[in-house]
Amino acid sequence: MKIAAMIAAAAVLVPLTTGFALAETMTKVECPGVNVTLDEKQTAAIKSKTGEENFGRDVCAVATKVDVSTFTEPTPVDVVMPTGETYKVKLQNAM
Repeated sequence: MKIAAMIAAAAVLVPLTTGFALAETMTKVECPGVNVTLDEKQTAAIKSKTGEENFGRDVCAVATKVDVSTFTEPTPVDVVMPTGETYKVKLQNAM
């Protein structure tokens, strides 16, 4: 009986741990009035174009131009960075 219980427990744990391994790493940027969430791929792409030292400033410059007054949940939005590339980010009203 104990072996069967251990096998059943292992069967439950495997999907849970693989689910955690698939979780995406997200970057959050807090700007005046808006919170920005980007996945790691978008973050790396923006940093490669703007430079790491300008990343937060450039993301906020674009994000604060969007009217987020109705965004109570993180809402996917396409934004165009000063370099001309378009990125999919999530914006949420910070108020």
